[in-house]
Amino acid sequence: MKPIILPFGLNEKNILVHIADVERGKKCNCVCPSCRTPLIARKGSKNQPHFQHAVDYECKSGMESAIHLAAKKMIMEKRQITLPKCDLKVSAKDSRGNEHSESKTVVEEGAVICFDSVQEEIELHGMKVDILAKKGNRPIIIEIFYRHKVDDQKLAKIVETNISAIEINLSDLKAENVKDWQTIWQSISNPMRVQWLHNAKAQDLNGQLQKQVTLKIRKREEKYKNEEELFLHALDDLKARSSKGSVEQLKQNAEMHPVWKYNAQHLPFSWNELPEFVNAEISDGDWIFGCDRRVWQTAFYKSFIWRNDKPFSIKNVDCWLQNKIRCNVHQSVKVLGVYRKRYSKHVPADIYINLPSPWKTLRAYFNYLCELGMLEFSGDDYHSPGNGWFRVVSKKPCRSPSKMAHFD
Repeated sequence: MKPIILPFGLNEKNILVHIADVERGKKCNCVCPSCRTPLIARKGSKNQPHFQHAVDYECKSGMESAIHLAAKKMIMEKRQITLPKCDLKVSAKDSRGNEHSESKTVVEEGAVICFDSVQEEIELHGMKVDILAKKGNRPIIIEIFYRHKVDDQKLAKIVETNISAIEINLSDLKAENVKDWQTIWQSISNPMRVQWLHNAKAQDLNGQLQKQVTLKIRKREEKYKNEEELFLHALDDLKARSSKGSVEQLKQNAEMHPVWKYNAQHLPFSWNELPEFVNAEISDGDWIFGCDRRVWQTAFYKSFIWRNDKPFSIKNVDCWLQNKIRCNVHQSVKVLGVYRKRYSKHVPADIYINLPSPWKTLRAYFNYLCELGMLEFSGDDYHSPGNGWFRVVSKKPCRSPSKMAHFD
């Protein structure tokens, strides 16, 4: 059996000493910190100096006791510790499954806390703690982990008493690695080795963050309710906007529309001689841009085909119609476009798939012009789904549309 070697021993005054601080051999007058049997100080030039039991004795806890005593000794002397980061996060989900959270950094990474008092092996609320240190009136429990971590029962008591507690992991330290006191202090001072078992300040802050999250969710639920009401109102308004009476009114006012009047002087045809390609019956085209289809189609033709042969996209034309020409899409259509997925439960399936969209209407119209040989489809925009690109082929129809073609 390989002999147990130790970096520390207890001298005749029961003080923990390092191998470097004692005489060679039995003159060290040291005993094992665990079994209290005599030790021999091996301090040759070939191997790392170490203590060894004077007799062949299986002392499994010698190293554990040595590390515990050494760590406690250093913390008692230094009266400080380097802490790891402590973050607090509180989260909850709203009625739609969206998560809302609040977070706060309670302790910054590497924060050093200096203690006013340090006591070891203290009985506290029915449990024995390695070290109880205090900074002002704030206590903190320090546990040393070498072979045994803090168990669930002890952890539960720590949480119940609401006293901050950390655990320092020294489980990988070997006798040959602990060359001096500074070596073990470097390990103790490494925040990567320290774990928060409980943070009393975090527990106190938890209630505050819970209230903030609850307030966030309450506001979001109110927003959902307002959005839902807005969506339902938009559905009702949509029925009115697309009704036969409303469409007929737009048709009657079309010839006097300012957009037509402006463009009429630049077009090669009059109102009574409008060709079919600027009077195309397209799904929702009679009302979606707030005017008769002949108004917005002639405006588009004049600016994008008659006077310009550069490529254009659905998005380009939509922005131009609404912002430049003032053929505005009604707010109800925009609301339905934004919230259609979120509140789809309020819309029958057959209506849902046919909800109006200015892009859908423009794509149908451009597809019709492609059938006539006036436009050619160039491809969809990868970064903007639904936004297709087209280029002008001819200012006049080159062929008749297919009988099987549908433009809706």
